[in-house]
Amino acid sequence: MNKKGKVYIMGAGPGDAELLTLKGKRAIEEADCIVYDRLINNHILNYAKKDAEMIYLGKGNCEGGVIQSEINNTIVKKALEGKIVARVKGGDPFVFGRGGEEIQALLENEIEFEEIPGITSAISVPAYAGIPVTHRGIAKSFHVFTGHTMADGSWHNFETIAKLDGTLVFLMGIKNLPIIVSDLIVNGKDPKTPIAIIEKGATAEQRVTTGTLDSIVEIAKEKKIVPPAITIIGEVVNLRDTFKWFENTQLFGKKVLVTRDKRQAREFSDKIEKIGGFAIELPFIKIESTLDKIDREMLKSYSTLLFNSPNGVREFMNKIEDIRDIAHLKIGAVGSKTKELLERYKIKADFIPKEYLVEKLALTTGLRYEYSKYNGYRNSFGNIKGYNLENGGILGGILFPNNNSNKILINDYTAIDKSTDNFAGEIGLNYKFSEVGSIYTRYERGFISPLPSQLTNKENQKYTNSNLKSETIDSIEFGIKDVIDNSFITASIFFSQTNNEIATLDRNANNPALKEWKFENIGQTRRYGSEIFAQHYFDKLTLSESITYIDAKIKKVNSNEWLKEGDKVPIVSKWKITLGADYNFNDKFSLGATYVYNSGYEKRELESYNKHKISGFGVTDLYGKYNIKDYLTVKIGVNNIFNEHYNYFETATTAIPAPERNYYLGLSLKF
Repeated sequence: MNKKGKVYIMGAGPGDAELLTLKGKRAIEEADCIVYDRLINNHILNYAKKDAEMIYLGKGNCEGGVIQSEINNTIVKKALEGKIVARVKGGDPFVFGRGGEEIQALLENEIEFEEIPGITSAISVPAYAGIPVTHRGIAKSFHVFTGHTMADGSWHNFETIAKLDGTLVFLMGIKNLPIIVSDLIVNGKDPKTPIAIIEKGATAEQRVTTGTLDSIVEIAKEKKIVPPAITIIGEVVNLRDTFKWFENTQLFGKKVLVTRDKRQAREFSDKIEKIGGFAIELPFIKIESTLDKIDREMLKSYSTLLFNSPNGVREFMNKIEDIRDIAHLKIGAVGSKTKELLERYKIKADFIPKEYLVEKLALTTGLRYEYSKYNGYRNSFGNIKGYNLENGGILGGILFPNNNSNKILINDYTAIDKSTDNFAGEIGLNYKFSEVGSIYTRYERGFISPLPSQLTNKENQKYTNSNLKSETIDSIEFGIKDVIDNSFITASIFFSQTNNEIATLDRNANNPALKEWKFENIGQTRRYGSEIFAQHYFDKLTLSESITYIDAKIKKVNSNEWLKEGDKVPIVSKWKITLGADYNFNDKFSLGATYVYNSGYEKRELESYNKHKISGFGVTDLYGKYNIKDYLTVKIGVNNIFNEHYNYFETATTAIPAPERNYYLGLSLKF
């Protein structure tokens, strides 16, 4: 008869794979057969031997009488086959995990077993939600209950439970939530007692819903809460706003596709999950060696062996027949990971680059070409069609003769026949000095083609050809981005030079009938400046601020009399300051405010080319958003709440005022 095996009855903790104990990891590595349920993190199965038998026996959302019998029979059967069995359960196997029933089955068959406790969800999941089950001055005890009725239909003594001062924790209680809440209130529990429901705790899909005993049932129905979830009742729930940490991790709730080779994916996935993300492993590549073997004969003509990746090290070591064959070679390693792996094979590199920049550098390039063709004409008064004045007359200031003509031909027009071709390009270099920080530099060549409406001037009520050229812009930017504590910060400096910048002069801007304008190319302008932007995250509150400085000067002029070298570029503010705040009260409702200040700038006028100074102005806007459904949002706001008076456009004689305080209501629907 075969020797009987052994069974580990072990808990794997909730959600986070790193909550698996070291002893539990050792048991999985040792096991010939692993029987696991649906509540474990499947990543822990990667610790198993390649030939280990995997048997999934998950109970779903049932009480599991039938399937529990199948589990008992399976672990007994595999142990009787002489196998080491790891019975892996989520949380702890003896906190409503029916681990005792499995041990009874093993004892009946005289099978050796070992208990390996796991971290129970009753305390760990609330901790991941920022809710301690006990806290000095608030809760000096906690009590854990099953949310299921017993097999005989019996239920808890809520008359006693409602009088407990400590924190109440119900596991697996979503189905019976209305009954639990009702029985607590009926038996004297304050209806305003805080309550939290935590779905898929300690995972990237964790969702926490809070309320009070008298409101949580409706909230749960609205949020469509589903198992696995646990319920926490007590004043400690109010500490969540202060103690919340897991949901503030950098990648919380984000699903990240990992396309690396299967052997490499786990390490990268671990990094993602450490900062709250959910790694989905889908290998798009497979690394294979093209060599059958590596021997002395193959290596004798070489003097140096350079490893540029851990994959190269692994494949070389798998294929070399005798490690002594590399004794005559100098060994080089590119990258810290390559060096570390070589050292595991007891090989010390003779030379190592101080830094492997390829891992941290990124080069970006781009190119764009545009061809534009303009063809048409613009009349000073226009051809008028569709009118038939039988007896003649005047229409719109134009005399119509009494010949029943429906068209007046005006020969005063400006013809446009013009084409332009331009190209733009970009090249940038980015250096990552940390996981979240980077330094970048970028050169960009851009252009702005004239708009069709800019190809004609209007002076003395006549159109003339503006003969505009396209603007061309050469710019250089250097900047840094980083995350410091709870803040994202960027800072940059920039320089740009523009040839043929298009400028606008006008008069009578607020009178369409008399408005006149002129478009001209400025010979050359230059701008330099800097910008700092920061965003700060405080639980429900997000603050942001930015400040931009631009010094814009004219370097060269054409034949224009209205501009001189050294003049400021028209309509460019030297300073722009932005402040913002956004507060999320809950998943549905948020309030926000923004303040934008623009310093004053100069404007040129067509009449005698006067300089006109437009004063600086600052505007504050308020808004609120309410998500009725995931697909339906209402937004209401007040623009220019302090009723700042300023002009969009201004000359010495005319102005177009900006709106004063105004209100809006918006509705967005997503499909």
